[in-house]
Amino acid sequence: EIMKQLTDETIMKYYVYDFEQDGKKVVGLTADCVMDIAHWIGGIETVDEHIFDAGDKVMAKVTVKDVTRDFTVSGFAEESKWFDVAKKRPKRFAERIAFRKAQRNAFRRLIPKFIEEAIIQKYEALKKKEGVKNE
Repeated sequence: EIMKQLTDETIMKYYVYDFEQDGKKVVGLTADCVMDIAHWIGGIETVDEHIFDAGDKVMAKVTVKDVTRDFTVSGFAEESKWFDVAKKRPKRFAERIAFRKAQRNAFRRLIPKFIEEAIIQKYEALKKKEGVKNE
């Protein structure tokens, strides 16, 4: 049902991130995608949020509950406070970024794996069809 509502453009532009890190390909669902799926599924609510200062980085924890199945999970994330290793350029929104990633990670744990796999497979097929490379 969810896949029928998704346009190719939405999947390509807003729902999947794709980059290389340390020579490995990283592909996953964006926070926008995860939150939209959570809304479609329904019955999921945030029950706790924490942001911690950890020196040169910010750490966040978000706990969510699937009230339908009475199941609670947490998501965690960290974000550097700096854009560069030399610590000359502070990242003004590090707390917000860490929170959003933790939120995505928590909600993602409640999304059925087959939905995530279907969206990523569709993304990969569209990328192959259009000849798009990692950005």
